[in-house]
Amino acid sequence: MSVNELTCRICGRMAPSASCMEKHHLVPQRRGSKDTISVCVDCGNQIHLLFTNNELRYTYNTIEALLSEERVQKWVRWVSRRGEFGVCAKEKKRR
Repeated sequence: MSVNELTCRICGRMAPSASCMEKHHLVPQRRGSKDTISVCVDCGNQIHLLFTNNELRYTYNTIEALLSEERVQKWVRWVSRRGEFGVCAKEKKRR
């Protein structure tokens, strides 16, 4: 995996291994999306905690839209200060 694939497109942290990363579909996969970005598991979980699949499909379907959302900015500030990966998120909203 390259350095770019180990760098989260949301929080900018560099993961220690590929197991800390996942592909995030900009439009939920159930809606036929093939466009993905590399995000750390923590950010992937947080995105699905904050937004429903419909919100992701219609409103937050670009990196720019996700990063412009105040709740995501607050998350990024918080998680960027943490050294470890594997932050526990509450239940995902994958609806």
